Amino acid sequence: MNPRDLRYGYYGRKSSESDERQIQSLDDQERWCERMAAGAGLNIAKRYSEAKSAKAPGERVQFNALLRDLRSGVVNGIICWKLDRLARNPDEAGAIIGMLQRGEIRHIKTSERDYWSEDNALITYMEFGIANQMVRDLSKNVKRGLDSKVEKGWMPGRAPQGYLNSKLNERGANYILVDEERFPLIERAWRLMLTGDYLPRHILQLLNEEWGYRTRLTRHTGGMPLALSALYRIFTNPFYAGVISYGGRYEVGQHRPMITMAEFDRVQALLGRPGKPHRIYHEYAFTGMIRCGECGRLISATRKEKRLKSGDTKLYVLYYCIGARSGDCSQYYTNVDSIETQIGKKLALVAMEPKIRDWALQFLERNQQGDRAAHMAIRSSRESALAQAERQLGVLTDLRLREQIDDTEFQSRRPQLRAEIARLRAQSAEAITEHDWVPLVARTFDFAFHALVRFVDGELPAKRETLTEFSWNRSLRDGKLSIEAIPRYLELQKRLPTLRRKMRAVELEENGSDKSSNEPPAALVPTLCALVEAVGTAAREEIAKKQSEGI
Repeated sequence: MNPRDLRYGYYGRKSSESDERQIQSLDDQERWCERMAAGAGLNIAKRYSEAKSAKAPGERVQFNALLRDLRSGVVNGIICWKLDRLARNPDEAGAIIGMLQRGEIRHIKTSERDYWSEDNALITYMEFGIANQMVRDLSKNVKRGLDSKVEKGWMPGRAPQGYLNSKLNERGANYILVDEERFPLIERAWRLMLTGDYLPRHILQLLNEEWGYRTRLTRHTGGMPLALSALYRIFTNPFYAGVISYGGRYEVGQHRPMITMAEFDRVQALLGRPGKPHRIYHEYAFTGMIRCGECGRLISATRKEKRLKSGDTKLYVLYYCIGARSGDCSQYYTNVDSIETQIGKKLALVAMEPKIRDWALQFLERNQQGDRAAHMAIRSSRESALAQAERQLGVLTDLRLREQIDDTEFQSRRPQLRAEIARLRAQSAEAITEHDWVPLVARTFDFAFHALVRFVDGELPAKRETLTEFSWNRSLRDGKLSIEAIPRYLELQKRLPTLRRKMRAVELEENGSDKSSNEPPAALVPTLCALVEAVGTAAREEIAKKQSEGI
């Protein structure tokens, strides 16, 4: 069969109607088609091009037109960039394969290979199958990513009026921030609505005509007055009260709210929706911070009420694996009291008495003074070693020029000296942060002094901040919370028991002696020095790791 005798239909497609979300643009595809057809002498009888997803069957107007023309004989061949441009679902893939086997399609030309009606259909089945599976896998991955983002308190998708999407982080890691230009105007609209003296259409008139409100500009839309329907969407969206509604569930968002939940409910009543039930939204201390020890998913929380025999109702806050509700995990409810008790026991291990904290800070200050001299000595030593290595390389080069050493010896010793010079220069170029670790160690001692009381008596944000500062890699399994303390606090946990034992022994020996001195007893000095040095080493390593990771 001579392909020059066929009538080809060119089909170009991009998966999204958004220009920036496309790998191979329609223009690029068409340019490739023109060059290829001209080079091979192929006849393009008709062109079909569209910006539509091929995930669902029957939704592409140009693709359906191509199928009709193939059946009627207007065209009998297809040119496309890749086979997955034609179909990514089994229904339309089956239609293409059937027409190819029946000869309604004589030839499909892509940038990768040719498909003829007499070819083995197995290859075509496999390639369409791979394209379909990619769509299914992508859908699962996208859903998993969106669910994770919601659990962390960030709304996926486009931010509502008054807010903006950040554009600084990698895809999937962006967040919602305040639109400094429009946030105050939308907030003012809420305040007017809450007075009960204004109808939405009156507020809209103020927004657009007196306050000069215009929607944010995008690539294709925006810069227009707000529509009445858009204002109603604002007034019925719990996002403005700090709550994310997504996929039939609700999460407390991390974005800045404009109003409270009580104010939101009042507006719903003013809009004539008092009969509509409004969910009560609760904040939990540890959601998004702990992972399931069985499946690795995040731990979420809920509230349950239990009616007692006395007739009273008792409220329970329960944490659970998000995979348990779908049957993918066996880890279910753990009471918040149990979790907080376990955290409290861990914090008690690093709790510092006032006297120990004060002594540790004294030794830290002295350590800092000695550390300054040590850094100066290190810098001087490095500079001296670098100068010596550079002199040795100069002497070696001079000996070779005078032919006092042969080329073999020269080539053997020069790389070693160059490597040594490069290493020493890198060390000399390092910014030796002499005191960066000192504030971190001081913060560690202050935290250890206040942490337990702050956690037990504090509000939910204080509990969350305390756990964040103290630990990482937290997991919950069978009701047991596993917490990996940050190395600075791990060193305290290891060394404080020894220091306390020695303190008790010293106090017994010095019973009745003068205790007014702020200086620690001599017997405790070595143990205190070792504690400060161990925490300082952990702090320096932590800073170095963050610097290497660009944090």
